[in-house]
Amino acid sequence: MAKIREISSIEHGLAEAIKNLKAELIEKATGKSESFIRKCSDPDLDQQLDHRDAVKIDRACIENGLTPYLLSCLLYTSDAADEEDS
Repeated sequence: MAKIREISSIEHGLAEAIKNLKAELIEKATGKSESFIRKCSDPDLDQQLDHRDAVKIDRACIENGLTPYLLSCLLYTSDAADEEDS
């Protein structure tokens, strides 16, 4: 059963990148296995994505005509925080 992830979360963005990029592209971009990256997308595990890997994954997404999912999550979270501060 798939885990529910908050749509604006890094875990959701990472899950989308994993779903839409090929495993080989993720491994080539980060030098890490897809299973390691999948663990990072699980909000119930302590495994966390390194910022440098997030940038590499988003770059791979852009190079393959996909949305930079992790950047989109960060922008959404930043916009939401700005609205709360107003």
